[in-house]
Amino acid sequence: MMAFRRSSAINARAAVSRADMWRLQARPLHDMLFIVRHGTRRVITNEQELRESVLAAQPRVHVLAFEEMPVAQQLALVSQASVLIGVHGQAIAGFVLHLPADERKTACVELLPKITQHSWEWSRIIKGLARAAGVHYLGREVPHAPGC
Repeated sequence: MMAFRRSSAINARAAVSRADMWRLQARPLHDMLFIVRHGTRRVITNEQELRESVLAAQPRVHVLAFEEMPVAQQLALVSQASVLIGVHGQAIAGFVLHLPADERKTACVELLPKITQHSWEWSRIIKGLARAAGVHYLGREVPHAPGC
């Protein structure tokens, strides 16, 4: 798995343009990435408030909307990160395996909707992926947004 992660990171960096790669390298190593969504599903309704409190507590956190950048750039960012934070879904599941757990300690913080008798199965997916990749996992239940 670690060989797959390394080769994926190398391929992603090769696919990113020189200008984008310069911006990636200008970031401090071991960034904490907080993935947000600006679409219609799985959004954080109090994103601005959360962003302000998180950045006040930890200035190393970079809040990013992955849907606004190419996949190669997303992968290049994650392959250099120390922490990946986000709402349950593909943004976390698809990238937890690419955290550099073979190089240093890494973590995944998953924001989960309240677990019910119908959702307990899928609530274990990212936890299992993190364990398989050697990434520390923390799941945090949060309330559904109004209308969900």
